[in-house]
Amino acid sequence: MNRPIKVIIVASHDVSRKGLEAILSSAANRIQLVNVYRALDTVDIESLKSPSTVILLDDIATGSKDIFSIIEELHQQAASLPIMFLSHTLNLDHVQAIFDSGALGYVHHEDHLEDILIAGIEIVARNKRFTSPLVSELMITSGQQPPEQHLTQSELKVLHLIDRGYSFKEIAAQLNVTVRTVYRMRSRIGSVLGVRSHEHVIAAAQEQGLLSHHKRRNP
Repeated sequence: MNRPIKVIIVASHDVSRKGLEAILSSAANRIQLVNVYRALDTVDIESLKSPSTVILLDDIATGSKDIFSIIEELHQQAASLPIMFLSHTLNLDHVQAIFDSGALGYVHHEDHLEDILIAGIEIVARNKRFTSPLVSELMITSGQQPPEQHLTQSELKVLHLIDRGYSFKEIAAQLNVTVRTVYRMRSRIGSVLGVRSHEHVIAAAQEQGLLSHHKRRNP
């Protein structure tokens, strides 16, 4: 069994902090919330050096400090730390500069965080880049290629169970998550594969080699 990903939140606004905490608590079997801070200067630096740790950095928590210097300073303290940046700014130059400074994730606050945040954390924890849907759309319309989006291991399990004919309720019981969580993962699977319906999801997954052509379980 994979160990949970450790997450540290830095967000100055109470509403933002509580919202992020609620989302992470819905995936307690995959995410371990280590600590929540109001400001960067209060962060325990040693905790950033722990393996499998991701930091969620809200742009408002940076205050008047230059965000690019902050990311550089974080990597001086913990060179391999995956940084996911949560921003109210939707500007291509800013997005590119954040990635160039060493962050792995860029998430816009107006995206539906309940649907994409956990998957994004799992992706940046594997040292891959992640952009939320609004950021990806911005990059595409500007003629740039967004980071390739990948399904997480949990989403792949959901995909395989859907293919075998399991209901969302049965999948939730199998994976020890809520039915709502299964719906969210199914929604993101469709988004990554570029389709909507169950039938199209299965067909697209088979075309991309994510599913083998096995028999469905007996009802």
